[in-house]
Amino acid sequence: MQLLHFPIELVLLTLENLDVSSLATFLASSPSLAKTISSVSPRLITTQPTLLHAAAARNYTTLLQHLLTLLPATTLDSRQHTALYRAAEAGALDAVRLLRFKPEPARRFATETPLSVAARNGRTAVVSLLLPSNLGAAPWALVAAAAAGNADIAQLLVPHCYELTPALCAASAAGHVDIIELLLSAGGSADAADIDGSTPLHYACRSGKAGVAQKLLAMQAVRCKVDAQDCHGWTALHWAQFCGEKEVKDMLIAAGADVNVTNDDGRPAGGWGDEDAPDDDFSAWERMFVDVPTPRLAVVV
Repeated sequence: MQLLHFPIELVLLTLENLDVSSLATFLASSPSLAKTISSVSPRLITTQPTLLHAAAARNYTTLLQHLLTLLPATTLDSRQHTALYRAAEAGALDAVRLLRFKPEPARRFATETPLSVAARNGRTAVVSLLLPSNLGAAPWALVAAAAAGNADIAQLLVPHCYELTPALCAASAAGHVDIIELLLSAGGSADAADIDGSTPLHYACRSGKAGVAQKLLAMQAVRCKVDAQDCHGWTALHWAQFCGEKEVKDMLIAAGADVNVTNDDGRPAGGWGDEDAPDDDFSAWERMFVDVPTPRLAVVV
C-alpha cells in the first residue's frame, strides 16, 4: 500500500496503466480503497468493464459487489461473456453465488452458458449450484461434460436430460468409454443418430477411437446398423477410410460393414477412386481439414 502515500493524481495515473488483472487484485486488497478510487475517478472503473469479469473470475466478492453498483451484471467482455460466465469458468464459487440470479443476456449459441462452461471445465460445485435454476441448459452442459470426460458432472446432469444421443456422440468422439457406459445405463441408445444422421459409431470412427468403436460394435443393435448413413450418405466405414484409420476400418469390415455402400457423391465405403485415394502418409496434418461437426441436439434448447 506504499502507493497510497503518493498524491492521488499520481496514484490514479499508475492505476490507469495497470492491466485489468493487476488492477482487480489491487482494488480487492482494500474495500475502502476501491470505494475511494471509484468515487474520485469513476471513469477508471466504468471504462474498463472487464474489471467486473476479472473480479468475478478471481472470486473477489467484496470488490465484485462494489463494481455491480457501477456496472450492470449483463456487461459483456470482448468475447461476449458475462461476469457470471467467467466466474463459472474459473470455479469461483462465491462469485457464482453472488451473480447466479442476476439477469443474463440472450446468447447467440445455446452451447455457451455458465452451466456449460462449468461442466466443460470440471467445476462440479458450480454445476450443482447453477443446475436447479438452469435446467433448460442441462442438455448442452451434458454434451460439454461428455466431451471433456467429466464423469461426475455428467452423472449430475443425466437425470435432467431427456435426449442423450448428442452426449453419447460427444463422448464417442473424445474416446471417453466411462461416460459412454454411464449414458447407456441411463437409457441412451448406442445406435441412435443425431440431427445430422451421425451415430456414436460415426464419431468414434471419424476420430480414430478404436476402443470406443470396439465397444460399440460389440452391441448387436450397433452391428445391425453398421452401415447407417449420415445426412451426406457417409457410413462409419467411409469416415474410417477417409481419415486413414486402418485399425477402425478393419474392425468395421470384420463386423460386416459393406464396402460397396456409396455416399451422396457415389464413392464406395471401402475405398476411393485413384483420383481421390488418400496418400500413404495421410496423417494428422491432412486430417485437420476434415470437418468433424459437434453433436447437435434435435431440438432447440
